[in-house]
Amino acid sequence: MRAVTSDTAAAVLGVSRRQLDNALSRIGSAAIDIGRQGVSRRIPINRLPVLFLAIELTARTGLPIRRAFQVAAALVAGDFAPGPYLRLEVDLDRIRRIIDERLAVAIETTVTPVRGRPRGK
Repeated sequence: MRAVTSDTAAAVLGVSRRQLDNALSRIGSAAIDIGRQGVSRRIPINRLPVLFLAIELTARTGLPIRRAFQVAAALVAGDFAPGPYLRLEVDLDRIRRIIDERLAVAIETTVTPVRGRPRGK
């Protein structure tokens, strides 16, 4: 499965790395597998539309991110039926196009910081 680093995913989603890490912590392991301490998270590319939509739902409606993630996952899967008098439409094609465009830029511009001690000469 293709995945990107947290830095790249944050750039694609239009949030800071810290905001993304906080959101992922609140969502829990439903979003991505929890990694080891000190190792950058690898976020599957197929999760980016769900995260994008969850962040948008949180910003626009005030839903808590955990609930927004559940709703976003159901919307992306086509399994969301809010009620007989309410209809939600999501332009998934547009979201995927935006993500693809931002991903192309983010992969080229996001640099992973060097970790650990500098090598001796």
